[in-house]
Amino acid sequence: MNYLKRNWLVVVGVIILLSLCWYFSDIVTYLLLAWVMSMLGKPIMTFLRKRVRLGNWKMGSTTAAILTILTFYLAFLS
Repeated sequence: MNYLKRNWLVVVGVIILLSLCWYFSDIVTYLLLAWVMSMLGKPIMTFLRKRVRLGNWKMGSTTAAILTILTFYLAFLS
């Protein structure tokens, strides 16, 4: 395959990909927001599970997840 055909296929592929992202822009936006929130929430979860203790009691995953979600709500509301 010569370079001209390959370049045209790449250009057509990029155009198709961009048009699909434009058509499904709401879904792409929600996916990007979910990815950012998960990247921000992981360190908070790790901190709550490993560092926060009450006596001998360590926080479990469920409690840490609930507190992380509440932290996001408080950050967005303030």
